Amino acid sequence: MKPFNSFVEWAKANAHPVSSASEDNAEELSFLKSALADARVVSLGEFQHYTGVFNAFHFKLFRYLVENLGFTAFAFETPFADAALAYRYVAGEDIPEDKVFCYGMSPMFGGWKETQDLLRWMREYNLSNKGEKPLHFYGVDIGSAAYGGNSAYPAVKAALDYLAAVDPGYSHGFAWLLETAETQDLFGFKALNPESQKRFLWEATRLYNRISYMGPHDAALTSAEAYQWALRSAYLAVFSARWFAGYAEAGCEDLSDNIRELCMAENINWVLEREGPGARLVYHSHNQHISRERRMGGYLQTGVFLDSLLPKGMVKAVAGMGRYSMRPGEEPIPDSIPYALAQVEAPNYLLDLRQCKDPDALQWLNSSHPDRTNANYTASNIFQGYDLVFFTKEPLRLATMCYRPFGNKDFQAEPSFMKKCAGIYRLERTWLPTPVEDYITVEWKQGGLFTHGLYGPNGKIYSNSTTAEHFPVYESRLLPLGGARFYWENYFGFVEFQPDPNGEVNRLVFHYYYFGGDEISAARVFPAP
Repeated sequence: MKPFNSFVEWAKANAHPVSSASEDNAEELSFLKSALADARVVSLGEFQHYTGVFNAFHFKLFRYLVENLGFTAFAFETPFADAALAYRYVAGEDIPEDKVFCYGMSPMFGGWKETQDLLRWMREYNLSNKGEKPLHFYGVDIGSAAYGGNSAYPAVKAALDYLAAVDPGYSHGFAWLLETAETQDLFGFKALNPESQKRFLWEATRLYNRISYMGPHDAALTSAEAYQWALRSAYLAVFSARWFAGYAEAGCEDLSDNIRELCMAENINWVLEREGPGARLVYHSHNQHISRERRMGGYLQTGVFLDSLLPKGMVKAVAGMGRYSMRPGEEPIPDSIPYALAQVEAPNYLLDLRQCKDPDALQWLNSSHPDRTNANYTASNIFQGYDLVFFTKEPLRLATMCYRPFGNKDFQAEPSFMKKCAGIYRLERTWLPTPVEDYITVEWKQGGLFTHGLYGPNGKIYSNSTTAEHFPVYESRLLPLGGARFYWENYFGFVEFQPDPNGEVNRLVFHYYYFGGDEISAARVFPAP
């Protein structure tokens, strides 16, 4: 136990308490001026998306970096092409906020209060001319905010909209590409015949080539700004096609995610170049993406690719970790990373791992231990993966959901029908390319339906019941949409129960993004607990 105890003692002596995850306090963050002195990219991670505490802290830290270290850009793990709308809103363009938060980024993030507050603050900063340089918001992910998330359509559409303005006759030759991009996502592409798959990649490449080789001419017809966005969108259309092709190749499904990770790293590098010499940005994502630890199996994260694209020391990764998971009251397992970090007294704190010089403490720190990824554990070496850690002991709760798909319209559902919907359902697949084991528990109580992700297939608490990426882990009420449809009170999706000819309910369809989102089927595997 000596290395473990040595690390705990070192952490206690070197932790920088953070009084609040949301309230500004420049003095308690002042050590970051030296810790991040050479960083042009600060990657902010979290072991669990959608939580109020991590959202609030990332916003707080970004404000500090803007006001004290000259940062000017916020790069978000949300699709690039869609985020052009949020970019324009932050720059001061008059765009309805509900449109920005719903279509300018993934609804996984745009519906939360803290994210909306971040964009409003950036916009107000620009409109009030607080700084010499304006703030910019970018999406750096591949895919789409709608169409199930894994779609090339927004990138193809953005590139073709530009091409239609500069060369309408030539743009008409991409009708097949646009239609296929709209109707076939990552999973649909895999079902296409080999000839159609090759055609998709070829046409995406042809679109990129056309916009690329006529750049100076087209930019003169529109603007350099419009050309830059169109060229990047066309580039992402090609990247999407490569991603799809990798997933479609037998035995390469898992490794195809490397293409997505590389794409995010290249987009971050593009943002740095676009922002100009000396530009500095924050990259918001999951711990899994910002880590630079090279793991078994060939999976390479955005953090690994960033280190290969940028000079050493220019990227600093700040992991977000916590004492609790999204499962109520769940303490960390012994000898795990959150267990060790929870020994520090402060309820919230930052820890600069690069300052650890004690040999015994470093022995524990620079070795593999169980760490939370969402609601479950994976082996991780945090010294190899990150530079700093933000740790919180606050119970993790979902952030505050502001977006509502149907306003305050009052829908009703028959109690007799809702009672039949209760049970435990297993998702047959998710938006992730790899198989997952996700169970939704639906309960009838207090005159309505509630869901959570705590139980497994036998109706008992099950530690691997969900990855906590696809529906609420905590109890969340389902609100009626009429008929067999319901949406979550504090989440970004809805479910539709499917009665059989006898009126019994043994299946449901789960949508990630309200109407128009990807449909995921789930079958009931256990009656109501």
